[in-house]
Amino acid sequence: MNDLSSSLVNLALDRIVEIEESNNVLYIENSRIDFNEYFEDVIGVSVNPDMNPQKILISVKNELLPYIETKPLHGSQKIKERDINNSILSIEVIPNYELESLLLSFGERLEVIEPLDLREKLADRINKMTNNYK
Repeated sequence: MNDLSSSLVNLALDRIVEIEESNNVLYIENSRIDFNEYFEDVIGVSVNPDMNPQKILISVKNELLPYIETKPLHGSQKIKERDINNSILSIEVIPNYELESLLLSFGERLEVIEPLDLREKLADRINKMTNNYK
């Protein structure tokens, strides 16, 4: 990325309570960032410009596959393998909170195989969720 992209800020518009005019902030018109490209490698809007996309392998129960085929997780989605019960998909994205939330939303019908750090992070979140229901 460039110097300008490191100063980008993502604000949740639905949580802004008040806006005040300020003479201390310089507004810079965007003419150097292609936002389609900027968000290409993520799910959602949380971009860590210091990270590169990673190949994520996901096992999907075949009952879920038609849904994910018609509404892909990401534009890079490819089917790598199919067997009688599961299919293996790959996507290439920068891991972020929105990706984790999307993957967890499919519950027991989806399992991250690789990378190991993402798999372990999701397993930790699932364990914490399970503890909420004990």
